[in-house]
Amino acid sequence: MATTTEEVEVVRRRGQIRRYLERLLDARGKLWLAPADGRDGQTVALLGLDDQRDALITDAPAGRAADAIRDAATLRASTRIDGVRSWFEVERWLRFTEHGEHYYAIPFPRQFYRLQRREAFRLPLPDDSGAVCRILLAGHVWQARIRDIAVGGLGITLQGPVASELEPGMVLEGVSVDTGHGVLTAAQSLEVRHIRPTEDGNCMRVGCRFLDPDPALEQQLQQLIHRLQLERIQRGES
Repeated sequence: MATTTEEVEVVRRRGQIRRYLERLLDARGKLWLAPADGRDGQTVALLGLDDQRDALITDAPAGRAADAIRDAATLRASTRIDGVRSWFEVERWLRFTEHGEHYYAIPFPRQFYRLQRREAFRLPLPDDSGAVCRILLAGHVWQARIRDIAVGGLGITLQGPVASELEPGMVLEGVSVDTGHGVLTAAQSLEVRHIRPTEDGNCMRVGCRFLDPDPALEQQLQQLIHRLQLERIQRGES
């Protein structure tokens, strides 16, 4: 089944973050600044990247939103770069005046988020498939149900305290995947891409991608998906 999925890409490499911000600067882009708790915000223009301050420089319009930003514990900056919704959060920023004009100096972000929409073929698995994913985390092995599978990753559901510990960008090591057709021994690392509650609110739905899969793993997954598709056709399912 081809579906459009939304995945949050977490960028941590400083050089890559800088390239995104330089593109925004070249395009004379804007940032939406607001307290992370969702109170009043304001649109500001990105004016430059200040290496001495290690900060982004924007204008700083006056008004009620400026007061909310000044008093905020955490500031979120949102924008669109190359048509992709992007954002980051910082905790210490400065409003300063130079030649009678007001500006913000916003610390260079350590993490940068991009909301990606991707077309991907994902094969949903029935509830009784018996497909599970075992994850080693904090010294314990946790078992998750596999809801869908693709060459690039898995959709799983998790319950219990482990679900609250996951966040986008986290790498899960020591992973084994059992689809009911045998363990995929090559699947050792997964990266968490997005997390959301299930409709009933009893557990979390987690989208993961395989990290640097080798050709043998990709071939194994392709063969597995092909076999599962044939089984569905034989059962009369679309």
